[in-house]
Amino acid sequence: MEYPSAEAFLADQRQPDFACLILDVRLPGISGLELGRRLASVDVRTPAIYLTAHDEPPIRAEAEAIGCAGFFRKTDSGDDVLAAIARAVRAPTPAQGPGDRK
Repeated sequence: MEYPSAEAFLADQRQPDFACLILDVRLPGISGLELGRRLASVDVRTPAIYLTAHDEPPIRAEAEAIGCAGFFRKTDSGDDVLAAIARAVRAPTPAQGPGDRK
């Protein structure tokens, strides 16, 4: 499923359960990083992978500080992104034990 903006994602009343989020760092309105911070503040532990055309050390550090499962430039290999997604959906969240992930 895709959303046109972070605001649309937050407004989705169905509250789908995602195994992994792929977020663009720079979005109109709320940024992907701000969305990640907001989700973390309400204890949403869905792994997030960030994509950016602007790989700057402070942006990367901010993504890592909020617990990103991967951080990639838009020019990076799609195979690397897919591998990060596979790792993220296999890894248990901190609230789960190793055998709790389905």
